[in-house]
Amino acid sequence: RGKALEAFASVIKADGGFTKIQVIAKAKVPIIKFEDLASGTPLNTCFGQEDGVENSAMVQRCLDYYPAMRPLVLVLKQFLYNRDLHETY
Repeated sequence: RGKALEAFASVIKADGGFTKIQVIAKAKVPIIKFEDLASGTPLNTCFGQEDGVENSAMVQRCLDYYPAMRPLVLVLKQFLYNRDLHETY
């Protein structure tokens, strides 16, 4: 997993479209955090989590079924971010 993280981080760095690239290899779920240079959008990706695609599909189904959930989730995410509680590690 560590080699995959470092290899992906190298690809992101070489792309030139991202900034603030940070490899967090020692977390329970190792991730790479980075920011899109054009939009300033913070992003992250992880490796070795087999349920990621399944979880994404479940979240999408919930959002489709409960349209009001989207703004509630965004408010919650901002609330946590403002209190520096948005990091998972």
